[in-house]
Amino acid sequence: MNAQRAVRSILAAIPLAGFWILDFSPNLVFLKENSSGWVIVAICPQSQIAVAGPIIPAPDGTGTTITAPGTGSPPRYDIQGGTPSRDGANLFHSFTRFGLNSGETANFISNPNIKNILGRVVGGDASLINGLIQVSGGNSNLFLINPAGIIFGTNARLDVSGSFLATTAGGIGFDNGWFNATGANNYAALVGGPNAFAFGPQSGSIVNAGNLAVGNGQSLTLLGGTVISTGQLSAPGGQITVAAVPGENLVRLSQNGLLLSLEVAQGGKVPGAEAVPFSPLSLPRLLSGPGVAEATGITANDRGEVVLTGGQIVPAGAGNALVSGAADVSARGGVGGSVNVLGDKVGLFGAKIEASGPDGGGTVRIGGDYRGEGTVPNATMTYVDGKSSIDSNATVAGNGGRVFVWADNTTAFLGRISARGVSATTSTGVGGFVEVSGKQRLIFNGTVDTSGTNGLGTLLLDPENILITDSAEAAGDAAIIANNNILATGTSPGQPNNSEPSLTISTRALESMSATSNVVLEALNDIKIDDLADNQLSFAATTGSVTFRADADRNGAGVFSMNPRDTISTAGGSIAISGSQITAGNLSSNGGNISLISPGTTVAANISASNRSTGSSGNILLEGLNVTAQKVEASGSKSAGNVTLTARSVLGVTSIAGGSGNITLTGNEINLTGNENSVSGTGFLVLQPWSPGQNIAIGGSGDVCTNIYFNLTANELGSLENGFAGITIGRSNGNGSILIAND
Repeated sequence: MNAQRAVRSILAAIPLAGFWILDFSPNLVFLKENSSGWVIVAICPQSQIAVAGPIIPAPDGTGTTITAPGTGSPPRYDIQGGTPSRDGANLFHSFTRFGLNSGETANFISNPNIKNILGRVVGGDASLINGLIQVSGGNSNLFLINPAGIIFGTNARLDVSGSFLATTAGGIGFDNGWFNATGANNYAALVGGPNAFAFGPQSGSIVNAGNLAVGNGQSLTLLGGTVISTGQLSAPGGQITVAAVPGENLVRLSQNGLLLSLEVAQGGKVPGAEAVPFSPLSLPRLLSGPGVAEATGITANDRGEVVLTGGQIVPAGAGNALVSGAADVSARGGVGGSVNVLGDKVGLFGAKIEASGPDGGGTVRIGGDYRGEGTVPNATMTYVDGKSSIDSNATVAGNGGRVFVWADNTTAFLGRISARGVSATTSTGVGGFVEVSGKQRLIFNGTVDTSGTNGLGTLLLDPENILITDSAEAAGDAAIIANNNILATGTSPGQPNNSEPSLTISTRALESMSATSNVVLEALNDIKIDDLADNQLSFAATTGSVTFRADADRNGAGVFSMNPRDTISTAGGSIAISGSQITAGNLSSNGGNISLISPGTTVAANISASNRSTGSSGNILLEGLNVTAQKVEASGSKSAGNVTLTARSVLGVTSIAGGSGNITLTGNEINLTGNENSVSGTGFLVLQPWSPGQNIAIGGSGDVCTNIYFNLTANELGSLENGFAGITIGRSNGNGSILIAND
């Protein structure tokens, strides 16, 4: 290197967090002063660091101009010029470098006609932003795109009236073309709003340790290859999205800009994902750069793992979206906003998600949407640790919000969710809806509250198979995932096959849920209640309902089963059980409705919907191909419920106490196996065949062929106690014959 080039490089040296950077292309040399003078502390290839300051416009004809900060305090870079779109609504800037030291300000000059300002960083250095980004002169949305990576330090702030989006995508799509992160663009043609983001095979990372906030009702988005937020994110009544995109993919915005969809590359190529002339650093290498740890409090250890401020080690692979700070969309008026944390692997570590509002809770999606449906990309693994909380409450008068925690493979939930409703009137104040599910495996050891002044909300747990047990087995998963190795390894501990439980939950945890929520357990395959030591599964804390829904996809592969000697009871809440087959024990609802519905065999022991105090009793409904029950009771001191037992083939029951309610028994064969007067009530009794054309035989000893006749023997008729308001035998639309037997 000649002396003249060395002098030019020294004169162009850039101060950065106590370092000086000398540009000796193709390398950058880092100097630091100590008691012995200046020493070289690092030599890095260009495009291998995160740079905090200065902001340098790119000499690519975009026309971006920057007024360098003066000697005043605080130093401010005024960013002007740029190239507008044909309609003047979009303004484009291009930078060689974009970064800020603590105390510095990047001021994007706007005007009322500019809707969106889009700035790209083309030099290959990641942006280390530890100062203030603001927009002045207009309420423009601001988009910052740097494929090499973006790091917001602990002093990073926003002063943006519109929305803000930071991304490491290779291009931003418009209806008429693409704004490429590097290379040439036809800026005039890029009219309308941004609606897509193209990611190449390698995408840079985004790290936020700052306090990023936008105005009321606006959106705040971090969209990169790997995204970690340990700082504060705030969008009152608006939307926060933290999304990581693995590999070559196209991310689309919905028409209102609120939801994401992910399109996997077809033929290995995403439109708009032009190759950038550099390779972004992995997140651990990016964090190891000069000044990054000091600016963020986040480091990388010698194993290439990311270490958060509190010492928590988290995975750093592509497609990981991790939040350990706050994400706040709580509203000052109206309902709360929405929070989306999306990626291939999603984790909350000591995170505080707040989506409450005076008039109702907002919507929170962690790893996916309802049942894994909708447009947002689904996580394969989702982890919520025990220090994380999600609040989506009504704080004055309204219903609780909606919270979804989802993974296509495994979800481990150890945190807390609250979606409470509150109101002084009867029109609102119902608890919200919460779903926690891993489609293949769910580890649930957290708490959920969907209580409301005017009614409980719903908690839905819906993996493939469910085992309910009072043994120590249910607590074992908590230790397995204590160090979050689900996200770290990408595998599920003890991955089940179709016959093994993908959710094992303790009776104690399940019983406690009913105190604050209506509980829905839904499995694509089986739900099994293990033999219980005390023979009780009691949901007696409140009047919340419980639903067991096996064979949720109705492909005939899922059954519900429990020990016939065990009992499920509620304190007035309904009990609903469904599956391809049902084997139930004793069911008691204290006035709630009870239903068992199956296309196959339905078997139950004693069923009681009677109210044990002065209230009304519930209805009882049993359906199946063949239905068998012992004692069925729906009587009550105030008003009785109706009893409806329907079998497409054989119905068998020992005794029924209907009180003032109606009793309807349907089956091509009905077997009343109790003693005399074992079927009682003061309402109406209907006994009818399932098939309208079935012949009916009444009386006798029952020797008539049962596959031709619907038989009611003399003994069965004797089991009917006097006192019914009326008894009907046969169907109103029946067209078979009637035989009166006298043998």
